[in-house]
Amino acid sequence: MDWFITFGIVVAAAGAMFVLVMGIAVHDLRGHLRRGISDASSRQAQSLRTLTDGMATLQRDQREAQAQIQALIRANRKLAEELAKLSARVDDDRTGSRPGDDRVLH
Repeated sequence: MDWFITFGIVVAAAGAMFVLVMGIAVHDLRGHLRRGISDASSRQAQSLRTLTDGMATLQRDQREAQAQIQALIRANRKLAEELAKLSARVDDDRTGSRPGDDRVLH
């Protein structure tokens, strides 16, 4: 019967050691996971800030480009009007419809 009690005490001590080792491992694992999640969330926040800054820069560039496009459209319209006026003058010169313009053909 002594060996039975000794065996029970050894099994109980081994079980207690197993529970202790598992508790330490689980605690360490929880800490590791918590640090990993914290690091990942800080990297994600940094990436989000970088993307936000990039989007703001792109939107500013787009507004500037649209302003330049509008300026070019206005300049193009002005040039088209001037070209139309010049074309009308050339046509008038060719047809001789300007008053007071006497042309002599040789």
